[in-house]
Amino acid sequence: MATRSNRVGLGDGLGRGYKNLAPADSHIHYLSAKGVKIYQPFFRGVKLSHSPLELTLYVPSTQGLSNEVSTAEKERRIEEAERKMSRIFGGTTEVSAVGRWYDDRKKFVKEDIGKITSFTTPKDYTEGREKFEKYVRQIAKKYNQKSLTLEFEGDMFFYGNPDFKEDKK
Repeated sequence: MATRSNRVGLGDGLGRGYKNLAPADSHIHYLSAKGVKIYQPFFRGVKLSHSPLELTLYVPSTQGLSNEVSTAEKERRIEEAERKMSRIFGGTTEVSAVGRWYDDRKKFVKEDIGKITSFTTPKDYTEGREKFEKYVRQIAKKYNQKSLTLEFEGDMFFYGNPDFKEDKK
């Protein structure tokens, strides 16, 4: 029987279309369209929830530009950020890392940081965005940071702190 569609491999139009897909099939279809081959569907028949948006806050271990805080204070800052982002977006994952860059004076800076990542839904992101932005402004001022680093969907952003006060030397 000839298909009624000009598009190859789509059948004769008697199926139920997209609605007959299992919960994970829509993601498999998405990956397939991008050229990713999935040979065995994952978690078939299991209800999956999906949190497609990724947001990361880089928590500094300095007060001002270069005054290193104590280990206890660094851990307190990280835990505070984890609790705040978990309340707003539903959960977090924390990774300790080391950031390196050249400052405005061309000095090489190396700093321990905590990367606090939340994966969230568009609804939770929309509802929590203003609270999160307020929190970022609050800690940038409290830690006297020239800027705070944020990642959203793989793009890096720097929140410039208008209340920053240069360290006296």
